Amino acid sequence: MSVEVVAKLHGVEHQSSVPSGTGSSTPDLGPLSASYCRHGSSICPEQQHDRTDRQPLLCHGSELGNLVGAELVICTLILLLIFLVTLADSGDLDIKTSGTGCVKIQKIECDNCKIETEKGTSVLQSIKSHKIDIRTNGGKVIGLGTLHGNTDIHATEKGSVNIEKLQGTSINISTEDGLLKTKYLYAESSSLSSVAGDILLGSIHGNTSLQTKTGSITVDSSDGSLKASTHHGAIDVYVSQLRKVDLKSQKGSITVKVPASLKAYLQLSGRKVDVSSEIQLKETQSASKDNHVTISGHMNQRNETDKWIKADTENGKVCLKSQSWIQSVKLKSS
Repeated sequence: MSVEVVAKLHGVEHQSSVPSGTGSSTPDLGPLSASYCRHGSSICPEQQHDRTDRQPLLCHGSELGNLVGAELVICTLILLLIFLVTLADSGDLDIKTSGTGCVKIQKIECDNCKIETEKGTSVLQSIKSHKIDIRTNGGKVIGLGTLHGNTDIHATEKGSVNIEKLQGTSINISTEDGLLKTKYLYAESSSLSSVAGDILLGSIHGNTSLQTKTGSITVDSSDGSLKASTHHGAIDVYVSQLRKVDLKSQKGSITVKVPASLKAYLQLSGRKVDVSSEIQLKETQSASKDNHVTISGHMNQRNETDKWIKADTENGKVCLKSQSWIQSVKLKSS
């Protein structure tokens, strides 16, 4: 069994295969990193350039062993190969690992960033790219700082996605059985989905579509248009500003929290509908059919037909609550 890394930088391919057997004490590990930087590789910081322009650096396993001790490096690479890349130049970055091979990328600005792993973890910090494409078959995808660019992330099996901040024109993320979480999402169009994992979002902006089958959906703050649906899971959303919000669950409950000053038309349907006494609905209409209740009305406006909230669950309960922005911030920080 071996862990393999294939990296392409500006069309140049570098490959490394690390055996998992004990073997000799100092195996030839091949090139582990190819970095484009002004002053040296992130793995071999003392290797300097005389020239000021950026050039590729290749750092071999034997060099790493001389730097920090062969035994420590070999053990680390056998258990968890971490691929470090630091870029300060434009171009394409293409990294592929097998087995438990991991990837760590930080402070990059490039044209296209493509990463593919199996069970390994991908850690991305402060990435700016026209296109960010990440695939994992059971591994973790972790984003620190901002991932800036049109982003596609797909995690199969129990692979999970946890990104601090996403910003771009188009964001598409999917998981199967793993958590999908982001703290800040700024995009014109976003589509996030999971089969069995929960979707946990902080502050989201733009046109957002969320979908799960058995997982739950939580949104700390939504500003824009939101469409969320789940089969068995619950939906919990705070709507700070809105255009159109459409929430659907077949068997789960739906909780909608809004500021008392929000202007919107509301239509709430479920086995039971609870509206907080702090919210005053005008021109309220109520209907009941086959143990299914529908309540509709206006909040603070009558003429703005393009701003509405619809929440519909076939077998669950719908709750409409009042919550201020300050309360939402306190709840997020607690």
